Amino acid sequence: MPVDDQVDRNFPLPSPFSRVRPAHALERSTAKANVWFFHSPKNNKRLSIIGDLPYFQAVLLEGDVDVIGYDIHPEPIHVRFNGEDSTFSPAMHVFRENKKPLWIDFMFASGSGRPRKEAQLQRTAEYAASKEISYKIVTEVEAQKRQVFFDNWMMFCAAIVRCNGLDYQQVLKSVHEC
Repeated sequence: MPVDDQVDRNFPLPSPFSRVRPAHALERSTAKANVWFFHSPKNNKRLSIIGDLPYFQAVLLEGDVDVIGYDIHPEPIHVRFNGEDSTFSPAMHVFRENKKPLWIDFMFASGSGRPRKEAQLQRTAEYAASKEISYKIVTEVEAQKRQVFFDNWMMFCAAIVRCNGLDYQQVLKSVHEC
Protein backbone atom coordinates (compact mmCIF):
# COMPACT_ATOMS: atom_id res chain seq x y z
CA MET A 1 0.00 0.00 0.00
CA PRO A 2 1.49 3.38 -0.94
CA VAL A 3 1.82 6.09 1.66
CA ASP A 4 0.14 9.45 0.90
CA ASP A 5 3.21 11.02 -0.70
CA GLN A 6 4.23 7.92 -2.69
CA VAL A 7 2.95 6.82 -6.06
CA ASP A 8 2.03 3.20 -6.75
CA ARG A 9 4.17 2.50 -9.86
CA ASN A 10 2.26 -0.73 -10.61
CA PHE A 11 -0.97 1.10 -11.30
CA PRO A 12 -1.24 2.32 -14.92
CA LEU A 13 -2.22 5.97 -15.06
CA PRO A 14 -4.72 7.01 -17.74
CA SER A 15 -3.24 8.86 -20.67
CA PRO A 16 -4.89 11.18 -23.20
CA PHE A 17 -3.16 9.07 -25.87
CA SER A 18 -4.20 5.69 -24.45
CA ARG A 19 -6.62 5.15 -27.35
CA VAL A 20 -4.00 5.97 -29.99
CA ARG A 21 -2.03 3.04 -31.35
CA PRO A 22 0.78 4.69 -33.34
CA ALA A 23 2.11 1.71 -35.27
CA HIS A 24 4.70 3.84 -37.02
CA ALA A 25 5.93 5.30 -33.73
CA LEU A 26 7.37 1.90 -32.86
CA GLU A 27 9.31 1.77 -36.12
CA ARG A 28 11.49 4.84 -35.72
CA SER A 29 14.27 5.21 -38.23
CA THR A 30 16.63 6.55 -35.56
CA ALA A 31 16.69 6.04 -31.82
CA LYS A 32 16.63 9.81 -31.21
CA ALA A 33 13.66 10.82 -33.37
CA ASN A 34 10.87 12.72 -31.62
CA VAL A 35 7.35 11.33 -31.89
CA TRP A 36 4.63 13.98 -32.22
CA PHE A 37 0.89 13.51 -31.84
CA PHE A 38 -1.03 16.04 -33.87
CA HIS A 39 -4.71 16.44 -34.67
CA SER A 40 -4.96 17.32 -38.35
CA PRO A 41 -8.08 19.33 -39.21
CA LYS A 42 -7.43 18.73 -42.94
CA ASN A 43 -7.21 14.95 -42.53
CA ASN A 44 -9.75 14.96 -39.69
CA LYS A 45 -7.74 12.54 -37.57
CA ARG A 46 -4.95 12.39 -35.01
CA LEU A 47 -1.57 11.67 -36.57
CA SER A 48 1.58 10.19 -35.06
CA ILE A 49 4.52 11.85 -36.77
CA ILE A 50 8.11 10.74 -36.35
CA GLY A 51 10.72 13.48 -36.54
CA ASP A 52 10.76 17.24 -36.17
CA LEU A 53 10.92 18.09 -39.89
CA PRO A 54 7.85 16.02 -40.87
CA TYR A 55 5.95 17.54 -37.92
CA PHE A 56 7.00 21.03 -39.00
CA GLN A 57 5.81 20.34 -42.53
CA ALA A 58 2.48 18.84 -41.40
CA VAL A 59 1.68 21.97 -39.39
CA LEU A 60 2.50 24.21 -42.36
CA LEU A 61 0.40 22.07 -44.70
CA GLU A 62 -2.58 22.73 -42.43
CA GLY A 63 -2.21 26.42 -43.29
CA ASP A 64 -1.86 26.00 -47.04
CA VAL A 65 -5.23 26.78 -48.67
CA ASP A 66 -4.37 24.74 -51.79
CA VAL A 67 -3.84 21.56 -49.74
CA ILE A 68 -6.95 19.41 -49.30
CA GLY A 69 -5.15 16.59 -47.49
CA TYR A 70 -1.87 14.75 -47.11
CA ASP A 71 -0.57 11.29 -46.33
CA ILE A 72 2.33 11.09 -43.88
CA HIS A 73 2.90 7.37 -44.51
CA PRO A 74 2.31 6.80 -48.24
CA GLU A 75 2.71 3.30 -49.62
CA PRO A 76 5.94 2.66 -51.55
CA ILE A 77 5.60 2.77 -55.33
CA HIS A 78 7.16 -0.16 -57.21
CA VAL A 79 7.81 0.62 -60.89
CA ARG A 80 10.18 -0.01 -63.76
CA PHE A 81 12.12 3.24 -64.25
CA ASN A 82 15.09 3.81 -66.59
CA GLY A 83 15.25 0.11 -67.40
CA GLU A 84 15.39 -1.24 -63.86
CA ASP A 85 12.96 -2.14 -61.08
CA SER A 86 12.72 0.72 -58.61
CA THR A 87 10.88 1.57 -55.42
CA PHE A 88 10.03 5.15 -54.56
CA SER A 89 8.82 6.09 -51.14
CA PRO A 90 8.40 9.82 -50.51
CA ALA A 91 7.99 10.86 -46.88
CA MET A 92 4.73 12.73 -47.61
CA HIS A 93 2.21 12.76 -50.42
CA VAL A 94 0.26 16.04 -50.59
CA PHE A 95 -3.09 16.35 -52.37
CA ARG A 96 -3.77 19.84 -53.69
CA GLU A 97 -6.89 21.34 -55.18
CA ASN A 98 -6.62 21.92 -58.94
CA LYS A 99 -2.86 21.30 -58.94
CA LYS A 100 -0.62 18.35 -59.56
CA PRO A 101 0.28 16.22 -56.53
CA LEU A 102 3.31 17.04 -54.39
CA TRP A 103 5.81 14.64 -52.89
CA ILE A 104 7.90 15.85 -49.97
CA ASP A 105 11.09 14.31 -48.58
CA PHE A 106 13.28 15.43 -45.71
CA MET A 107 17.02 15.71 -45.37
CA PHE A 108 19.32 17.44 -42.93
CA ALA A 109 21.64 19.96 -44.56
CA SER A 110 24.65 18.11 -43.16
CA GLY A 111 25.34 14.76 -41.56
CA SER A 112 26.43 11.20 -42.15
CA GLY A 113 24.90 9.27 -45.01
CA ARG A 114 24.28 12.45 -46.96
CA PRO A 115 25.79 11.33 -50.35
CA ARG A 116 23.68 8.12 -50.36
CA LYS A 117 20.57 10.05 -49.34
CA GLU A 118 21.22 12.71 -52.00
CA ALA A 119 21.49 10.05 -54.72
CA GLN A 120 18.24 8.45 -53.58
CA LEU A 121 16.43 11.80 -53.51
CA GLN A 122 17.81 12.76 -56.93
CA ARG A 123 16.43 9.53 -58.39
CA THR A 124 13.05 10.21 -56.75
CA ALA A 125 13.08 13.74 -58.19
CA GLU A 126 13.76 12.36 -61.69
CA TYR A 127 10.87 9.90 -61.41
CA ALA A 128 8.51 12.56 -60.03
CA ALA A 129 9.40 14.90 -62.92
CA SER A 130 8.73 12.13 -65.46
CA LYS A 131 5.22 11.70 -63.99
CA GLU A 132 4.56 15.46 -63.63
CA ILE A 133 4.55 15.27 -59.84
CA SER A 134 5.92 18.26 -57.94
CA TYR A 135 8.78 17.31 -55.65
CA LYS A 136 10.25 19.20 -52.72
CA ILE A 137 13.05 18.45 -50.24
CA VAL A 138 12.67 20.15 -46.84
CA THR A 139 15.72 20.76 -44.63
CA GLU A 140 16.16 22.20 -41.16
CA VAL A 141 17.39 25.42 -42.81
CA GLU A 142 13.91 26.01 -44.26
CA ALA A 143 12.37 25.18 -40.89
CA GLN A 144 14.50 27.83 -39.19
CA LYS A 145 13.55 30.45 -41.78
CA ARG A 146 9.82 29.75 -41.29
CA GLN A 147 9.81 29.43 -37.48
CA VAL A 148 7.43 32.36 -36.84
CA PHE A 149 4.99 31.07 -39.46
CA PHE A 150 5.16 27.60 -37.86
CA ASP A 151 4.53 29.03 -34.36
CA ASN A 152 1.52 30.98 -35.61
CA TRP A 153 0.01 27.89 -37.21
CA MET A 154 0.62 25.86 -34.05
CA MET A 155 -1.46 28.38 -32.11
CA PHE A 156 -4.16 28.42 -34.78
CA CYS A 157 -4.38 24.59 -34.95
CA ALA A 158 -4.65 24.45 -31.16
CA ALA A 159 -7.53 26.95 -31.30
CA ILE A 160 -9.29 24.85 -33.95
CA VAL A 161 -9.02 21.75 -31.79
CA ARG A 162 -10.29 23.62 -28.69
CA CYS A 163 -13.28 24.99 -30.62
CA ASN A 164 -14.15 21.64 -32.17
CA GLY A 165 -17.59 20.64 -30.91
CA LEU A 166 -18.33 24.07 -29.45
CA ASP A 167 -22.02 25.06 -29.47
CA TYR A 168 -21.83 28.24 -31.54
CA GLN A 169 -25.52 29.05 -31.06
CA GLN A 170 -24.93 29.23 -27.29
CA VAL A 171 -21.84 31.42 -27.78
CA LEU A 172 -23.76 33.76 -30.10
CA LYS A 173 -26.60 33.98 -27.59
CA SER A 174 -24.15 34.84 -24.79
CA VAL A 175 -22.51 37.55 -26.91
CA HIS A 176 -25.87 39.14 -27.73
CA GLU A 177 -26.82 39.14 -24.02
CA CYS A 178 -23.77 41.22 -23.09
